[in-house]
Amino acid sequence: MTRRRAGAVAAGAVVLLTVAGWTAGRALGGSSAAAATAARPAAAPATTRPPTPKAPATRPTTPRPAPPKIPTPTTQPPTLPPTATPPPPLPTPAGPTAGPTAVPGADTRVPTGPPADVSWQVWHSVALPWSRTAGPTVIQGDAVGGFAHSPTGALLAAVHASARKVAAGDPGWRDVAATMLSPGPGRDVWTAARARVTLAGDPPPGTFAQVAGFQFVSYTADDAVLQLVSRGTDGGFGVTALHLAWLAGDWRLVLAGDGGDATSQQRAVSLAGFVAWGGV
Repeated sequence: MTRRRAGAVAAGAVVLLTVAGWTAGRALGGSSAAAATAARPAAAPATTRPPTPKAPATRPTTPRPAPPKIPTPTTQPPTLPPTATPPPPLPTPAGPTAGPTAVPGADTRVPTGPPADVSWQVWHSVALPWSRTAGPTVIQGDAVGGFAHSPTGALLAAVHASARKVAAGDPGWRDVAATMLSPGPGRDVWTAARARVTLAGDPPPGTFAQVAGFQFVSYTADDAVLQLVSRGTDGGFGVTALHLAWLAGDWRLVLAGDGGDATSQQRAVSLAGFVAWGGV
């Protein structure tokens, strides 16, 4: 009985020791884990940095060329008057129209016979006289000028002006009116009437009468009156009194108030009393 109780006691002691050891081991194990955990430094909390904004991509820029400099005018444009003057109805001649002045010793006598140094040329079916000493010396389209300041110069100017004003085409007749006709009511009337007529091309032969003779009525340095004889296609003669004035350095035909060549026109049966002179 006593041995059984002693064995039981011993066995119980062993179990207690075993349980105590297991319990102590768990306690030690737990302490070691806790110590290990305590010995580790605490990890720093993770910090989240905000994303760095990316700089926007820049495109290469091409430099723009500088605008050209506008030159500053050195002179100011002319100032127009508040009220513009309308241009004259007739053109201004581009070339000189002044005729040669008679030189000392030149023949200033009224011709009583056919003038010397004269040749004839046909223009628009009309034979016209030309002279190296009496003119004309200036040609501008259908108009001519530069007649000598002499009786012969006045005679040649009378033939050219009276023929060119009726035979010149469009718009050449305006040059004739501007440079060969004297300004005045007669020229204005004739210009208005001529503007209503249109001439195209050269007139056929026989359209106009031809010069056949002349006779001076009066002559001064500034004024000349002469009778010009023309032969028509029917063989008859017409006599026209022409008036010329020395203006702006040249002889100009003065028209009558109605726009005609003269106030006196008549017929003649012959050249009696006139100087026979003509190109055809």
